Formats: sequence, structure tokens, C-alpha cells
Amino acid sequence: MPDQLTTTQHMRTIKTKKVSWIDIDKPDSEDIVFLKKYFDFDPIILKEYLKRNKQTKIEKHKNYLFLILYFPIFDRQAKKAHPAEIDFFITKDRIVTGHYDEIMPFEDLIQRLALSNSLKKQYLLSSSHLLLNLINLLFDACQPMLDHIQSNIEKIDNQSFNDNEAKLLNEIAIVKRDINNLRLIIRPQHHILKIITSRLTRFFKSFPKILAQETMSSYLRVWHRLEIHKQTIEAIENTNTNLLSFKMNRKVNIATVVSALLLPLFFITSFFNCINPTNFTLRLMTILLLATGIIISVVFIILHKQKKL
Repeated sequence: MPDQLTTTQHMRTIKTKKVSWIDIDKPDSEDIVFLKKYFDFDPIILKEYLKRNKQTKIEKHKNYLFLILYFPIFDRQAKKAHPAEIDFFITKDRIVTGHYDEIMPFEDLIQRLALSNSLKKQYLLSSSHLLLNLINLLFDACQPMLDHIQSNIEKIDNQSFNDNEAKLLNEIAIVKRDINNLRLIIRPQHHILKIITSRLTRFFKSFPKILAQETMSSYLRVWHRLEIHKQTIEAIENTNTNLLSFKMNRKVNIATVVSALLLPLFFITSFFNCINPTNFTLRLMTILLLATGIIISVVFIILHKQKKL
């Protein structure tokens, strides 16, 4: 394949003497023509390349690897993270990435590489260096989302025991949704990383084991924080649910006692009304009995609350 490539409008190219990185934003049929012209990729895979997939994948071919990974990006309209698919074609000296969502870590990195030759040499030392650096970058980009979740957990924890347990149930559910979304996106990448770092090292001209360990560590940092957040919000939810249940039971108990106090009074007044429904004195006694019962009930409730305090 020639060194000079006639790229399409969707492509950005970063290259050194050793390695080239071609990033394709929203690939279309024109990009497929380009890949057919300059690379010996399987037509079936190129056809699949234009479709959105739903699972991670790694395939080893004679002269290249085809890799599909997913990383979370935040959707500001939906106010939640969703998986962004990133496809990798990896040869001995070139990597082609394609994606349908805007991958901000890639955008920032491309700008930084364009301004720094030393950084470019560090990232594009070999195709294996570039691959691991890109994956490492994507895992590190998850940290701000985890910081946001941690901030929300701390806010919920600070609002606990402030008589707003019912309101907190909705906020807890939102945090649990965010954690579960990230877990579903991040977890499948672990299997792919293990394959790259253990079974495919011979594919590359050189394989940086230390950088591979750092990339695995980046994944583990994200996963461990997710596990901690999951356990923390579940503990807060359990405490909040128990507290809400206790308060509801206490209200039911008070209502039961009040009903027990008023029931005899209603029975007595109904009995007298049945005997002589037109007697004014009986009606007055009925009103007094009901008023007395209500007063006793109110006093009981006040005393009960003071006792709890």
C-alpha cells in the first residue's frame, strides 16, 4: 500500500515514519471504497463496518485484526450514558478507527498530536502502542462520569434522615440506572483486553507488556469504582427503604389507635340517636362525645410524637 493516501472528507490522519492512524467519523460508502482500494480487508467485514453492531468482537485475519469495542458517552438530552461503538482495523503499521458518535477523547487527542511531535512519537511508536494508548485513553475518559455518580451519591447520603425518604427513592433509582448502564457497557471489554494482551501478542512487531498492564489497570480502576458505587447506593437504598417502612408503620399504628378510640364513641352516639333521634339533648351529648374523642386522639398523637423525639 502506498504511503500517500487519498483520504475522504470524514477522515483525519495522524502518522509517523513507523505508524499511521486514520480516524473515520460516521463512515459511509465512500469510506468503504477507500478501504477496499488501500487495504486487503474482507468485503463481508467492510459491509458489516457500515452497520451498528450490538456486541464486542475481535477477529484475527491473515494480515490484520478487526476489533469492535464499546465505551460510554453522555447523552445530554436523555441525561444518561449510552454505548458508543468504535471499530478498529489493525495492521502491522496502521490503525483505522471508525465510529458513528463523536468521541471526544479522540477529538482532543488528534488536536494534541497535531501540535506535539514528541507526543505523536510516544503514541505512535508502533501499532500495538497506538492501540493500547487509545483504549487506555477511552477508559480514562470514564472517570468524569464516575465522579459525577459519586457526587450524586454523596448528595443523596447528605439528604438521608431529613424526612424526605419518598423523594430520595427517585434519586436513588436514577443513580442505580446510571451505574447499571456503565456496568453493561464496560464489562464486555474485559474479555477483549485479555485476548489482546495474552493471545495476540505475536501478531504485532513489538508488544509493550508494561503498557498492556497499564491498560488493564485502567479498566480495573473503572470497574472497581463502579462496584464501590453499586455497593454504596444499594446500602443507602436499603437504609432509606427501612426508614420509610418504619415511618409508614408508625403512621398506620397511630391511625389504628385513633380508630380504636373513636369507634366506641361512634357506637354510643349512634345508639342514642336510634333511641330518640329528635332529642336535642342527646344530639348535644353526641357532639360532646365526638369532640372529646377527637381531643383525646389529638393529645395521644402529640404525646406519641414527643415520646419518639
